[in-house]
Amino acid sequence: MWWRALTGSDETLANAYLMRLAGRFSRRVRGYARAHGIPVIDCPAGQRKHDLAEEYLAKTNITHGLFLVLVGRARAPVWDVSANHQIRRKQPILFVNHYSFHIRDREWGHLTIKISGHPPFPAQVMLNGHEYVACQARKAGLVFTREGNCFTSISDAAGLAKIADTLSEHRAIGLTDFMGAPSLAGWTAEAGS
Repeated sequence: MWWRALTGSDETLANAYLMRLAGRFSRRVRGYARAHGIPVIDCPAGQRKHDLAEEYLAKTNITHGLFLVLVGRARAPVWDVSANHQIRRKQPILFVNHYSFHIRDREWGHLTIKISGHPPFPAQVMLNGHEYVACQARKAGLVFTREGNCFTSISDAAGLAKIADTLSEHRAIGLTDFMGAPSLAGWTAEAGS
């Protein structure tokens, strides 16, 4: 279905085209990053990518938007196409490049969108509730210090708790995406709903 939606037919569905798409994705990510001065780092196995991103976040002048792309290998479904355009997952599941786009967002703080480098390019959005609370607390004028995800001092604990409670409001509880993961689609932090 996704191939038909992309190209209009099954006629071009072949392993060569899928590999071409994967290569094009990689080149375009790297080209965009180079054109905008955004570092792209190929990470070895075992690299603690989030720690590396936090180091870059502390040094960047970017106030909002993409500030770093980390590339690492992880398992992901890769498709195999037979001669009669039948498509199925290769077994065993292969290790492929995944691109983690580290973004500084005005509402959520540091968030990451991780995308597999192979079609149909499944993605994962990673949000940190502590980052969200910190962003909203700054907007509300609360003074605090943090060490990692821990708030170590707070000028208004009740105010911070009220902000944190917006993440578990009744309207946000139970919202899920099509895979069953929590979803905040339609939920806006400014409206508190």
